[in-house]
Amino acid sequence: GAPADKAKTAESPLASSRAVDNDKADNTPLRMAADESSQPKEWEHDFPKATAHTTVAALRRHPDFNAAKAGDDRAADQVIRDVTKPDKLQELANSHSDAIVVPILEREPTGNNRLPLALAAELHSYGLDVTTNIVSRAKLSRQSKSGLERLFAKKIFDGKVESGREYIIADDVLTQGGSIRALKEYIESQGGKVVDTTVLSFAGKDANVVGIRPSTAAELASKFGKNELNRYLQKTGIANSIGHLTEGEARYINKFGSFDSFRNAVITSGLPEQSAQNNRTPQNSQEVDPSLRQTADTNTLDTPLRQAADNAPEFDTVAFRRERDAIPLITNDKGQLLAPNGKPSNLPKHLWQTVRTKSFIKYFGDWVNDPENASRVVDNSSSCSMLSK
Repeated sequence: GAPADKAKTAESPLASSRAVDNDKADNTPLRMAADESSQPKEWEHDFPKATAHTTVAALRRHPDFNAAKAGDDRAADQVIRDVTKPDKLQELANSHSDAIVVPILEREPTGNNRLPLALAAELHSYGLDVTTNIVSRAKLSRQSKSGLERLFAKKIFDGKVESGREYIIADDVLTQGGSIRALKEYIESQGGKVVDTTVLSFAGKDANVVGIRPSTAAELASKFGKNELNRYLQKTGIANSIGHLTEGEARYINKFGSFDSFRNAVITSGLPEQSAQNNRTPQNSQEVDPSLRQTADTNTLDTPLRQAADNAPEFDTVAFRRERDAIPLITNDKGQLLAPNGKPSNLPKHLWQTVRTKSFIKYFGDWVNDPENASRVVDNSSSCSMLSK
């Protein structure tokens, strides 16, 4: 009867062009639900600030910084060891114990930046899972670009996302946050959820605020006109709406003072007002950079931690974690974990317990009682150095 025919039309809007025109087809419940699930989500109002470890100036002064940015794994590992704060890493791991860390893997003018990967590897030593399967698809560097150019230099990501899992994004320097937003939107379009971010440093006052603040969004909407700015953000491909911008991006746009000033600056700069993504330009349709795909496929960061994880996968089982967590802590009156010689240990709690498990000692040797026959594990504080900082 008629009701059955209507139901069939709603389920298959393209089945009959005579029964349903294109505009109505786009408004069917199934189509609307599919479109909504694939749309990037606005920032939650309580999205946490990025966990950062040092200043941009201090990071760039590090003797291994340039080599790490150019693709040197050992240089990246050394930078991470020198600038990260164990208490911050531990706090992040405790807050999201089931999350997957995803580093922003992309090619920069000097090579494949290895700092995000090294930061992710360090977080793995605190018990977090890491994926290196998600990489930047477009060969598009944001380095040395103006604030306006950064708005238009949107990254395209590719790779497997585990639907239903939580993710922490790791990067080296947070400026406007465009790369983080692009990766967040990709992960969430594939069914994951981004719950936090961590960077080595951030540029500018309060630049560790990632998601747009409600007060900033309201100010933009008032000064620029909410509907007019939203349409322009969509047209240019900058963002789906004001609520999708990062705090850094929103603050930058707000500096123009009005919609007309902002648009005139875009036109004067020669940047395209029509979204390149809508036009499907070669830049956005190219394949993944082979050198980045190699990184994802081979996990080449050569650190003791990665060697241990590769050679002894049993260290990442539920049974092992129970054994590790049952190891009693030995501390001084200041609450500091102690090495066997009675001095403060170099290890965070998670690793302090790990190196005292039977599984670890069986695999690497008895580093406490027989260090000469163990695998390069004792440092000058009598801590286990294989995983120490």
